[in-house]
Amino acid sequence: MVDSGSAGNGSSAVPSTATVTGLTANTTYHYRAVAQNTRGTTFGADQTFGFPLIPPANAPFHSISAASGNFQARIYDGSGHIALLEPDLNGNPLANIITLAPPSAKIGGASYDFGAIQAITSIANGIQFSQALAGTTVTAQLTFTSDGIMHYEVTNWNGLAPTETNIAAASDSTEHFYGFGEKFNSLDQSGNKVHIMSSDIGGDKNDFSYKSSSWFMSTRGYGFHLDSTAESYFDMRNGAAD
Repeated sequence: MVDSGSAGNGSSAVPSTATVTGLTANTTYHYRAVAQNTRGTTFGADQTFGFPLIPPANAPFHSISAASGNFQARIYDGSGHIALLEPDLNGNPLANIITLAPPSAKIGGASYDFGAIQAITSIANGIQFSQALAGTTVTAQLTFTSDGIMHYEVTNWNGLAPTETNIAAASDSTEHFYGFGEKFNSLDQSGNKVHIMSSDIGGDKNDFSYKSSSWFMSTRGYGFHLDSTAESYFDMRNGAAD
């Protein structure tokens, strides 16, 4: 969509509207603002709309519990949201709920959200299920590898060849993030976009580091580890306030 109208001069916000048609339900859409003048082109941050970060109340789900009974993992049947329930900081059982929006994958240059659960079976330490994706299904597992360690993994892509995967969770200004290995720009990475790739840069290293780790801890009482050696980015409320 292109709006050839002028945004005027100065640094004040300028509203712009556009009508979008042909959208699909239960799908996340990405967009960004692009401004251009005689000096060049500037791209805004990636934004999304069309898919809730948290499933509706009373949405059906399948769940598993850790051996201690202190932790529960959920996969929501209709949407593919993933949730971890754990004790809160006061010890109240299953009171702290960490919800992840359905993952997405870039396949053939297009992004697709993981969708509804098609079939589900019990396995050791968890459940295995087929999940809608890009007009077919993939096989994934949700397990507790040890007490309190929830693990989600796609075990069979069914011929699909993703070049990129994404996952997101709701957050606000009260949440802070620590980790990612050796970082020189900040101890608290909230508000930053963290690049995970080993870089031996002299001088002011900023986000670059030789010892990166795709792992962080949150002040909401959970940790997250991306089990991958691929180059990755963690947007810790940099592109959006939530």
